[in-house]
Amino acid sequence: MYVYLLLAFLGYLVYQRSVRFSNLSRVKTIVAHDPTLTKMETCRSTQLLTMLTDFPFLYTKSLEFGLYRTYAIPRISTLLQHTRNLVDDEKVGRRYDDTDYILREAVERGGWSADQIANASGDQELLRGKRALERLNALHARWSIPNDDFLYVLSVFICEPIRWIQRYGWRPLDQVEKEVHFRTWSQVGVAMNMHSIPCTLDEMFAFNEAFEDKYMTLKPSNVVVSEATTRLFFTGIPSFMHPFGRQAVSALCDPRLRSAMSLSPPTIPYLEAILGKCLSLGAWVQRHLLLPRSRPSLRTAEKVDSHTGKYVGKWVSYIDTYPDGYKIEELGPKAYMHDGKMLPL
Repeated sequence: MYVYLLLAFLGYLVYQRSVRFSNLSRVKTIVAHDPTLTKMETCRSTQLLTMLTDFPFLYTKSLEFGLYRTYAIPRISTLLQHTRNLVDDEKVGRRYDDTDYILREAVERGGWSADQIANASGDQELLRGKRALERLNALHARWSIPNDDFLYVLSVFICEPIRWIQRYGWRPLDQVEKEVHFRTWSQVGVAMNMHSIPCTLDEMFAFNEAFEDKYMTLKPSNVVVSEATTRLFFTGIPSFMHPFGRQAVSALCDPRLRSAMSLSPPTIPYLEAILGKCLSLGAWVQRHLLLPRSRPSLRTAEKVDSHTGKYVGKWVSYIDTYPDGYKIEELGPKAYMHDGKMLPL
């Protein structure tokens, strides 16, 4: 009996090893047909395979912690404190969902680049990304935001997932995956009318580090904004665990970020090392024992609900802001709504 179980387990390991890197192989096959990445549809499909199929957890968490980095820039946190959307507890969940849905519409569904728009032939269901980025531009147009601040936030969306996956992932990213990730978000920047976008991934990393060296400093607004988001991240976690959660958040932040947000270093001995080992253990289990995901982890619905005319998200991140679904053109703060409809921007 035990011999058969052992043989079955060994057979599983052989099969697991043969398919574990199948998504990376699919990425390389797709890119081989468009090696210069001139078609955004090439980038979208490969981005889904890498970030949302092989690394969905690290991708999401890297961007959530990336939010903290933007809060540590006083020029950005001052504006966010002024709008109150990331300060008041009753607003911060909606602000998180609005941002998440808008960006996921662009990345998960596409339909905003020139080649995708041409292939859509005017079909609005195939232009969801275009509608989402138009919405994002309209929301930002209310404020005078320096181009460098836009570029910094863009650099966070590019650099942080790569850093997190390189540090905690079950395999390193292939260079072509990094280039696809850079290309995808750089073109989002173009669609948002940013200028002087760094031309290469190395230049983007250099910009990110130079910007933080110059502007990441402590200011009260940094603390105010980050506190509200921290409370959001603790949604559903028993209150007695919140002190440990705060220590864990601090442990996952680098010293410069801690200083800019007035975070004390973790007092639990070796917590940084323990969390790092736990994430490394999870990566080892993924690499050597688990089969690859066969589908990307998508939050956006494939089609609009036929009864409500809205898109119903597939899961709730922290607060169920849109239990009945959302319309792309109506994503945004409640202050921009009147009689249940979004005011024109």
